[in-house]
Amino acid sequence: MCARMKKTKGSFYHHFSDRDAFVQDLLEYWERHYTRRIIEELEAISSPRERLLTLGRRTAEEIYLRLERAIRTWADREEAARTFVDRVDRARQDYLVEQFTAATGDPTRALLAARAHLALLVGIQMLYQDLALPELFELNEFTSQIGFLGDLPTPKEPT
Repeated sequence: MCARMKKTKGSFYHHFSDRDAFVQDLLEYWERHYTRRIIEELEAISSPRERLLTLGRRTAEEIYLRLERAIRTWADREEAARTFVDRVDRARQDYLVEQFTAATGDPTRALLAARAHLALLVGIQMLYQDLALPELFELNEFTSQIGFLGDLPTPKEPT
């Protein structure tokens, strides 16, 4: 990054008290920009079903898959990153559960749908980081339907 900006590492790190401060700021930005901000903006939509469908489109448009993959890989090696990834995943799952429950009235199915949706997002990040935007839109539209499949039996309570 410093080479691309034609800046020295020293001039870059001058903006932070130490590496830990830089890491903290970077991860807070990722959490705020790619999770909290999107959730806050979705609340302007009155229908939970439409919020979920819009979330799928927004994910395709805004989630930077390479960044998400890099942070998850980093989290395997560093506790500070792991803490943020766990917190972001929990916030994302909680939001999905809330929306699927509101849309379907079935909290058991909502939890499973949220887990499946989050697992698909992480799988897409790991497997398809170079997917072209139209294909990503199509995949997100398809996966956004999870939880609305009314003809499936109601699952048992997950453990």
